[in-house]
Amino acid sequence: MRAGINTLKQKSNVVFLIQDQMQQQVIKEESGCIMPNLQSLIKDSMLFDRAYTCNAICSPSRASLLTGTLPHTHGMVDCTHTVPPYRAEFDDSLDTLTQAFSDEGYNVSYYGKWHIERTHNLNKFGIDNFETELHIPNFPVTVENRVSVSKPGYQEKMLSGVFQEDVAHTEEHYIYEKAIKNIESQVEKDQPFCTFISTYAPHDPYCVPQEIYDMYEGKTLELPLSFNDNMQDKPAIYQRMQDTLSSLSEEDFIEIKRCYYSYCTLVDMQIGKLIGYLKEKEIYDDTMIVCMSDHGDMMGAHRMLTKSVEAF
Repeated sequence: MRAGINTLKQKSNVVFLIQDQMQQQVIKEESGCIMPNLQSLIKDSMLFDRAYTCNAICSPSRASLLTGTLPHTHGMVDCTHTVPPYRAEFDDSLDTLTQAFSDEGYNVSYYGKWHIERTHNLNKFGIDNFETELHIPNFPVTVENRVSVSKPGYQEKMLSGVFQEDVAHTEEHYIYEKAIKNIESQVEKDQPFCTFISTYAPHDPYCVPQEIYDMYEGKTLELPLSFNDNMQDKPAIYQRMQDTLSSLSEEDFIEIKRCYYSYCTLVDMQIGKLIGYLKEKEIYDDTMIVCMSDHGDMMGAHRMLTKSVEAF
C-alpha cells in the first residue's frame, strides 16, 4: 500500500488494484517474474507480507473486502456461479467500503471483475461508475501451445496457452483504459476519486499474448521445493486433487508457470501505465494506491495448481 503524502491539505484520492489469484511470490525480485512496476511501487510503499485471505476462492474473499466481515457474516460462503442462491447469498444490508467512500464525497468507480454478488447493480453499494464482467466486451483470441488436463467423464480443462493477438486485445488493457478515462474526468472537475480496478488475470486459464510470453525466453523457472510431495501424510482429498493433474509432466508445470508469470507481467504493464498517468497529471503524491489479490495460486506447490480447499 502506498499512501499519498499530501493528505493534510486535501482529500487523498484512492485506487484499489485487485488481482485475481496472484500469489505473493511474484512481486519478489528473486521469483523471476517480470514485475518492474509493482516492484518499484513496493519501494515507495508499506508492504504487508503476512496478509492472509479469509477464504481462498473468489466471491467469499471479495465480499469480505467489500464489507470487512467474514464469509459466515456476509453470506457469500461460496462463489456466485457455483451454487444456487440459497447456498450462498450476499447480505446487501451490510455497510460497505464503497458506500463509506461515497458518503465522504468521493466519486466511486469499479472496473473489471466483480464476482461479489449476483445483481451487478453496483449503484446500491455507492458506486457511481462501473463496468463489470456482465458489461465488459469479449476479446476472442486463438490460443496455441495449450496445456490441458482431461479425465474420463469430464470436459478437457485448458490450463495455459499463448495467442498472437497483442496486449491491446486483452481485457486487462481495456479495463485500465476505462478506469484512467474516468479518473481523468474526475481530475478535470477537481473531484476526489476512489477507483477499483479488478483484473481477471492471473486467474486460470493462463492465456497470454506471445509478445509477453517471449519476454521469458531464456529465463530459468524453478519448480517449488514441495513439488514432489506425494501427499501420503495429508488428507485423502489432497491426494485426489493432486491426481487430477497426474497427466502433467514437470515440463508441463514449467510451461504453465511461464504462462502464469507472463499473465502477471501483463497486469504489471497496466499498473505501470496507471502510475505513469498519475505522475504525468501530478496527482501521484495525492493518491493512495492499495494493491492486493483476493487469494493466491498453488502454481506447482505440492504438485498442485490454482486454488481450492487446501490449507496451504
